[in-house]
Amino acid sequence: QEALGKKFYDLLLPPNEREIFLDAMKNYAQTGETTFADRGRIEINALHRDGHVFPAEVGSSLEDTETDFFFVCYMRDITEQEAQKAELVASRDNALSNSRERSRFFAMMSHEMRTPINGIAGSLSLLKSTSLTKEQSELVDACKLSEHAITSSIDDILEFSGMVSGNINIAQ
Repeated sequence: QEALGKKFYDLLLPPNEREIFLDAMKNYAQTGETTFADRGRIEINALHRDGHVFPAEVGSSLEDTETDFFFVCYMRDITEQEAQKAELVASRDNALSNSRERSRFFAMMSHEMRTPINGIAGSLSLLKSTSLTKEQSELVDACKLSEHAITSSIDDILEFSGMVSGNINIAQ
């Protein structure tokens, strides 16, 4: 009963969407070209019976007879889909932010580890240049091998964190 005698666009479209629709209808009447019919689904804001605006998907087609024309339209409330899309985007953004923070942390920790390792490496080199017994020299050599292994691991962490954050080109 509420809809009787009223135009659908006054019932279903908020003022800004109503003006867009009326301009499109005026354009069709003048040029015979439609800007929305037979163009697939489009998303608009629609007006709920209680007055709140909600996202809607509209599909329309043009039916043109010899004497008149009319548009066949369907409208679907996509509030839930839009909420899910927003949730996915927020989750993606959160995951990307966490990934960037993790990469930053690994890079920072790798650099923090490199400083004392460099101190150890320098001390071992100085120690190696002194007079050592054969056993002491072998121990220094074992320490140097361990220093090279941990330095290599730190370099791998830095390279990986750089790739994850996009700062290093894998093809290099």
